[in-house]
Amino acid sequence: MSQIKPFYDQDYQLLKSHAKSSKQLFCDEKFPANDSSIFRFKNFLGKPVSWKRPSQIVSDPKFIVNKIDPNDLDQGRVGDCWMIAAASCVLSSPELIERTIPTNQTFDSSDYAGIFHFRFWVNGEWVDVVVDDLLPVDENNQLLFCKNLVEKNEMYGPLLEKAYAKLNICYEFLIVGYPHDALVDFTGGVNEVYNLKFCRSTASANEFIDPNKLWEILYKTVSYGSLSIGTIVQKDGYAIGAVLPNGLVISLAYSIMNVFELIESNGSFDQIRKFGSKKPTEKTIKLLRLRSPFGKNNSYNGPWSKGTQEWNKLSEKAKKELNAQFQEDGHFFISYEDFIQNIDFLSICHVNINGLSNEGNFGETNWELKMFKGEWIVGKNAGGSGNEINFWTNPQHKFSIKDSNKSLLVSVSQEGISKKRFQTQGQFTGMHEALGFYIYAIKSGAQADTDGRYNQSNLTLFNYTKVFKYQKEVSMRLEIQPGDYVIFPCCFIKDKPGSYVLRIYTQSNSNLEQDDNDNYPGDNVNPVVDERDLYDRLYYRGMDKNQIEEINNQAKENVSKACSIM
Repeated sequence: MSQIKPFYDQDYQLLKSHAKSSKQLFCDEKFPANDSSIFRFKNFLGKPVSWKRPSQIVSDPKFIVNKIDPNDLDQGRVGDCWMIAAASCVLSSPELIERTIPTNQTFDSSDYAGIFHFRFWVNGEWVDVVVDDLLPVDENNQLLFCKNLVEKNEMYGPLLEKAYAKLNICYEFLIVGYPHDALVDFTGGVNEVYNLKFCRSTASANEFIDPNKLWEILYKTVSYGSLSIGTIVQKDGYAIGAVLPNGLVISLAYSIMNVFELIESNGSFDQIRKFGSKKPTEKTIKLLRLRSPFGKNNSYNGPWSKGTQEWNKLSEKAKKELNAQFQEDGHFFISYEDFIQNIDFLSICHVNINGLSNEGNFGETNWELKMFKGEWIVGKNAGGSGNEINFWTNPQHKFSIKDSNKSLLVSVSQEGISKKRFQTQGQFTGMHEALGFYIYAIKSGAQADTDGRYNQSNLTLFNYTKVFKYQKEVSMRLEIQPGDYVIFPCCFIKDKPGSYVLRIYTQSNSNLEQDDNDNYPGDNVNPVVDERDLYDRLYYRGMDKNQIEEINNQAKENVSKACSIM
């Protein structure tokens, strides 16, 4: 892990040493135990809150009981299922746990000081967030927010949530969010988001995503430890938060805990495809194990749920290997076909970047990352999209590709998103700018000007985000040929100030460089997905009809402009 920066300049070790030497439990002045840490605009709880130390809530508090079990986390009375779903994914990996939850934290009297800390990837760097252990409780002295369903005295979950609330200013600002954003915050990975309606028979020819190819992507990325979440956004005739006949919940984020492909042999499906193996030629059954953030309250009853007749297709050996009987604490199985038909968005967070390779094998691939930080300044370089006359003032970042047929992943993310909630009265809607980027090939022999920038006449459009997204991060994966290129990160509308982080992942011997004088802080491409929706519907079960309508109207106003870019 790269150098870790103390959030709010609060050094965990210094604060802990001071608390122990003064024999006073740590109280966090930066995130005080009062209403300002719960909300800034709307008291969504509707009543006063008490703050208690874990020892005042349970008799024998533990930071972790034995070991972390991601299945035990339960969402409380704040609409952050998107964060809980992401945490469940991350906590399934011991390596990723250590990134976010530092070791040697305890309630044992010998080392307890009322202070804990957690780590998140924010604005291109890792930060260490310190919290005290005063937690919000109701009138019955029960935790109001995240809690452990099984080990009632385990406190890492509520404290992790508190640290994430502090990172996002207050608990209120956790209401509404994208699970893939939380995955990146927890891991420092890179997102890809797939609109699964394009995998269905109703998709037009130019929108269609081959579900078989998408399965191979999902299977491979899971094998490399990437984290995935599926979200149901809407169904005709059902309100946000409604339970479908099969038990799935509208707008809930489901963690993908594992994927399996069972191969037919001698009339029975008893062989499980090994990770790293080639695509089977035999008949197969594709299954996913999902988890609901509602934990044991899951009520999925569709095909492949516990006790259904579909399990008769598998041998006893296969059922044992899949641990088919374990469909509790929110866990359940679903076929890939039903997943495609019921889930609207698939989010994949690449933690191990080898999962990005478009090569058919599962071998290790050499990847190189370059990360740039920049900003758009009104009247200087906030040029907007290609529709705007000032587009060419946008920041430029150059990179070169030396080898043929190599994969490229470009990610642009907006910085300081949580602070924008102050401009939107605490609402999620409106806190993101419509974000995208353009990739241009530099013509042979072209030279940069004295500022290190390339003139329009020396550039040929190679690819671009076809639809700008009102999201924290946008990314594109594609195949790229040798040559020199520049990337223009930009907002859709000109004169929108802000900061961004650009990450460029390339295979093999690519040469990536940034212009030292960058004071303004195609035909051979095959994008994996060309998403058409301007505005992804929100992953939140508490939105009312007015908020949904506002989103729809915003999307309709901009979609005609967005689709006409270049």
